[in-house]
Amino acid sequence: MARISHSIDIDAEAAQVWSVVADLPGYAAWNPFIVNAEGTFGPKRQLRLHMLLGTRTMTFAPEVKEVDEGRRVRWLGRLWMPGIFDGEHVLEVETIGDRRSRFTQREEFRGVLVPFMRSLLGRTDEAFQAMNVALKARVEGAA
Repeated sequence: MARISHSIDIDAEAAQVWSVVADLPGYAAWNPFIVNAEGTFGPKRQLRLHMLLGTRTMTFAPEVKEVDEGRRVRWLGRLWMPGIFDGEHVLEVETIGDRRSRFTQREEFRGVLVPFMRSLLGRTDEAFQAMNVALKARVEGAA
């Protein structure tokens, strides 16, 4: 198992941050990690995500497992079949002060291929950081 987690504080209300996070078609305009996203957040809904990791684009079709509207979404993506390389991804927004919020993105990877995917996990770690910084710029620029 491997875990990646990154948070960033944003000078905007949580609802403003969530509106950008939940606008999947809008990702193409600002997101350097999930460069194209199709679908909507809803339990048992399937998403189609095109992720840029380094110079390589990978496409996943995770299933949304949980949505706490305005606060958190959790999905599960798999490579091929369960137990090979599974990633449970969480996007979370919380209020931390007056017109301030914190965005956290984390993922837990499980499966037999995890020990052999260290370079992919390193690129994923960098991509999480880049997405968080871009989200902050997008939200604060719109505020």
